[in-house]
Amino acid sequence: MIHDSGASRSMVGNLKLLMDSKPINTKRNTLSGTFSVTHMDKLNFSGTILYPVYYCPDGKSNLIYQSQLEDHGLRRYRKNKIIIIQSVDRIIKVFQ
Repeated sequence: MIHDSGASRSMVGNLKLLMDSKPINTKRNTLSGTFSVTHMDKLNFSGTILYPVYYCPDGKSNLIYQSQLEDHGLRRYRKNKIIIIQSVDRIIKVFQ
């Protein structure tokens, strides 16, 4: 999972991560290029449901959008090159 503060959407390269994917047919532009998007739905991010999250079959990693985390009440902290995503009462995810 990659945490990205500059992304415009959360995207995954593994369709099994989406809860109940709905087929769509669109494209998303990223710094890495243009990706086809074939599905969209919710992602269970350690107990927090993120929506919308897009499935890109050509994606090589899973990208979580910082603003989407903030919309769901999660905060980001940085400590010694480690990023910590935290809710009010617990640590949700640690990125190194």
